Amino acid sequence: GVECEIESILDIHGGVPNLWKMTEDGSLRNSGHEFISAPLPDHLARNAFRDLHSKLIYRNPQEAFSERTSIHVHMNVQSMTEAQVRTLLLIYALFEPVFFDMVDDSRKHNIHCVPLTDTYLPSLYKLPLNALLSRWHKYTALNLIPVSHQGTVEFRHMHGHNSPALFDEWLHILGNLDRLSRQ
Repeated sequence: GVECEIESILDIHGGVPNLWKMTEDGSLRNSGHEFISAPLPDHLARNAFRDLHSKLIYRNPQEAFSERTSIHVHMNVQSMTEAQVRTLLLIYALFEPVFFDMVDDSRKHNIHCVPLTDTYLPSLYKLPLNALLSRWHKYTALNLIPVSHQGTVEFRHMHGHNSPALFDEWLHILGNLDRLSRQ
């Protein structure tokens, strides 16, 4: 699933598109809303992203994607073994700088997207997964907490935007991480 935080929304042409639910988010300003998709495979997430952004009418387009907005992607890990989830974490940790190179520099210093290397969490990587999850923090760039109640890993890196090309590239990179972790 995908979460898109967007500000300066004046209207939604034809209403909120199918596959999305609109919610309030207290951290957003200027008529900001969060849009949460249904669980979707990558190709449908790409189409849903395009559909959502094609229907939004902004009060001020320059204010729609401030430093408060972001896009979170939840990767389904329900069919992964504990070893595969751990592999995902370790591969991610090795390439965390690459993930941050793909997003706006402001995300590297955002309190809602803290790089793992800026935390004590790397010292816990050897713990069993349940113990690791009980000590994890929601506002890390890679959030493992949803594993226990949603069966997903959340990637909080991506800054708010409406570029289908950038979103496609992001999903491609996450898909590669998923495939590599399962091998």
